[in-house]
Amino acid sequence: MEISNFKELIKNLPYKNHSFDVKKSNWNNKLPERFKNIIFNENETVTISRQDLFFEAEENLELFIIKTLMWGYPTGGRGNHIKSLLSEDEKNFEQLVGCLRGWRKKNIDLNCMKDLIEKIKGLGLSTITKFTQFLSTTINGNRAIILDDQIISAINSSRFKDFENLSSINYDNAIKNYDEYIQIVSKISDKIKADPDQIEMFLFVFGKNLK
Repeated sequence: MEISNFKELIKNLPYKNHSFDVKKSNWNNKLPERFKNIIFNENETVTISRQDLFFEAEENLELFIIKTLMWGYPTGGRGNHIKSLLSEDEKNFEQLVGCLRGWRKKNIDLNCMKDLIEKIKGLGLSTITKFTQFLSTTINGNRAIILDDQIISAINSSRFKDFENLSSINYDNAIKNYDEYIQIVSKISDKIKADPDQIEMFLFVFGKNLK
């Protein structure tokens, strides 16, 4: 089947409202101290939506990075990757802010993404593509949207003919196939007149659950 079969559903997905509840208890030991009260205040749980991230990307890059991580990994993520990314002692957070500052609404080379993944400890493709999506970054003119394990699994399921050239994609080779992935999504977007973000959300939510 083709993704265009579901174009009416995709075009009506309220992607900006897609949100997650984040508990303070899952993030208390990961956040730099100076951000704890700003984000949680006296609340034990905050709800972060995609719309919040688009807004924060234009207002405060440091808060944008933190809230994107919280939205993407509401339970705190696995291992020490996030703690490492937000480490001010190791300068990882400072480097990340410095690099992403020039990416908002800009067209970048894929090598910039590869270099940043190699440079900053704890940063992987899933995380960096969350940043690029909400910063409205493009690569070769195509919207740089999220590519994570869930979407890779949906592509690997071979449910959609649109992605048949990427049937062998896995997390290890995903960065090499990323450019083709966003090209395909861009073409689908033009064909069905939907936002690339809606197609990405469709793959994330429904990609492995349709027959």
